[in-house]
Amino acid sequence: MLELNNKKNIAILFSGGVESTLLYYLTLNQSLPETNIKLFIVDRYNNPIKRAFDLYNKLKVLWNDTRTSLSILSIPDFILPHKKLNQEYDCVILGLNKYPDDESIRPKFKENTFTDTNIKKLNKFANFILPFIDIQKDQTIQIYYNHGIEEILPMTHSCGSSELKPCGMCFNCKERIWAYNKLNKSLELGL
Repeated sequence: MLELNNKKNIAILFSGGVESTLLYYLTLNQSLPETNIKLFIVDRYNNPIKRAFDLYNKLKVLWNDTRTSLSILSIPDFILPHKKLNQEYDCVILGLNKYPDDESIRPKFKENTFTDTNIKKLNKFANFILPFIDIQKDQTIQIYYNHGIEEILPMTHSCGSSELKPCGMCFNCKERIWAYNKLNKSLELGL
């Protein structure tokens, strides 16, 4: 899925959600042992940042990971990273995915919508890898099952609210519910 054999320095934007957690796993397993991997938690000034940090620490032990490190990255504008991040790494991997077919659960507010304009802005960075941009969350969840790591799914956090438990009402929760229903699997809203 990821072609990383010629990459020496890899950055992953990590939220602790379904996609970025899968990217962490795939990068560990599909890159060379000497590859430097750095995960960046995007600071959006909300509770999920702590969950992402906690999940990283759990997975680092579970996967016997001695190759990665973690940093907090403050990004004022949606998801457009600093040029410095683009220059320091051979590739920057983002877990953005395609919206569900069901338009009724898509984000309603313009500022929460990932538009073609934003994708064009990201595409100007030649070293960005967006492996899930053309697949929906149900397909990403299926990859967990294909790799036999579905036990990780309950540890991930998709909710966009600052609540301690998934709210079940935000776009991220609705998308996750939609994906599990589409796969006909028992719902795991995560932490």
